[in-house]
Amino acid sequence: SNKSNTIGVLAIGDRIVLYANGVLLKELKDSTFTEGSFGIFIGARETDNFTISVEEIAYWKNPNL
Repeated sequence: SNKSNTIGVLAIGDRIVLYANGVLLKELKDSTFTEGSFGIFIGARETDNFTISVEEIAYWKNPNL
């Protein structure tokens, strides 16, 4: 409750790497969506009156990895 978190997603082709607060959470491959747009979806099915605020969203073109 009342905490800030920074979420990072690195997506190159079918490679997806997930971070929270600078810590690597998981790396996976999924070829379902390899191009398109992105957005935010929050599901609070188990928490009444759950709210979030998004302060900033940024993206960068894929680095040469």
